[in-house]
Amino acid sequence: MGHADTLLAMGGAFLAAAFLARLGGRIGLPTIPLFMLAGILLGPHTPGFVLVEDAHDFEMLSALGLVLLLFYLGLEFHLDDLKSGGKRLLTAGGVYLLLNVGAGLGFGFVLGWGVREALVLAGVLGISSSAIVTKILIDLGRIGRPETRLILGVIVVEDIFLALYLAALQ
Repeated sequence: MGHADTLLAMGGAFLAAAFLARLGGRIGLPTIPLFMLAGILLGPHTPGFVLVEDAHDFEMLSALGLVLLLFYLGLEFHLDDLKSGGKRLLTAGGVYLLLNVGAGLGFGFVLGWGVREALVLAGVLGISSSAIVTKILIDLGRIGRPETRLILGVIVVEDIFLALYLAALQ
């Protein structure tokens, strides 16, 4: 696929995703599943009309989108909130991780899995997507709310844990 074809496919994909998101917004549906649905319907693994032949063409663009979304989150998050609520954020994040990672680890052991397999399950159950949570908060117009600061702080703690967790699994 040439550069012109790739750009045309990206433009068509964005238009289709925007159309689905707009349609979903009018009937009260969240946008994230609709964006995923657009990717499934237009991607190479679904029979019928294929707009995007190679998902690798979108990798850099999707990374840029994620960076911009998280940058927007940073613009809304005040450093003073992190400093003033540091102990509360660490406590909330720690309890959240302990409960969810602990439940995943325990469930893995109940299934008779080894430590490594149980740790993978614990990680899957214990970590949410910063991008998805952020997008949902933006869509709901809740970014400026006081409780959102705690949610975003927990996500920061979660992301730090994720970096350590992935290093430990190596």
